[in-house]
Amino acid sequence: MTAKEILNKVGEVLKAQFSEQTPVPAEPVKMMVDVALKDGSMVKVDALEVGATVTKDGLPAPDGEYPTEDGQVIKVVGGLISEMSTPEEMKALPEEMKALPAQVGAMKAQFAAVETSYKAKFAAQEKKIIALKTGFESMLAVVQLMSEQSIAAPKEKVEPASANFKKVLETRGKI
Repeated sequence: MTAKEILNKVGEVLKAQFSEQTPVPAEPVKMMVDVALKDGSMVKVDALEVGATVTKDGLPAPDGEYPTEDGQVIKVVGGLISEMSTPEEMKALPEEMKALPAQVGAMKAQFAAVETSYKAKFAAQEKKIIALKTGFESMLAVVQLMSEQSIAAPKEKVEPASANFKKVLETRGKI
């Protein structure tokens, strides 16, 4: 294989590696949580709130009421939570439990800030990658151009740098 063929092959590999790829937007992943029912079976919900999706055995849960082990009753219509009832003993929550929704809200806000920060950093990295890709393509073009030039012997004799340095020192009387 000649030098030119090798460079062409390297160029093809680099172009394939850095070719424009359409980013696929990530689908938000719904985390399903198992909820144990009084009858011993399980349902999965994406949140314990009205409007959340409920599945049973991998399918949307049939319409009806689902009493949980902890005493709550989840009412499902069309595979979605339409209503949630809490037993009376659970309504009288301790003070620290009453603060949980505010804490969860604060955590959601913190998570959103972290997510925004990472998105910005990711975008900056994408810009750097594009700049590197452009640099590699430019270097490849230069190398390709150099490979197309004929290789000829120099017209005059070129002495090694060490010999030239020695001559300079001799003329200045340093040696």
